[in-house]
Amino acid sequence: MVAAGNALHGELAWLLLALIGGHVMMALAHRWLWRGDVIHRMAGSGSPATSGGHHWA
Repeated sequence: MVAAGNALHGELAWLLLALIGGHVMMALAHRWLWRGDVIHRMAGSGSPATSGGHHWA
C-alpha cells in the first residue's frame, strides 16, 4: 500500500493543484467576465433571495 501511495503522490498533488486553480479561475471568471455574484454566495455573505433561496442549517 505504501508503494502505491509513493507512486501516485506526485501526480495526485498536481491534480489537486489543477483542481484548486481551476476552481479559483472559474470563480474569478464568474465575477469579472459574467458579472455573477458567485464569490459572495460562496463566502456566505449572499442573502437567501440572491443565493437561490436555499436555507442551510
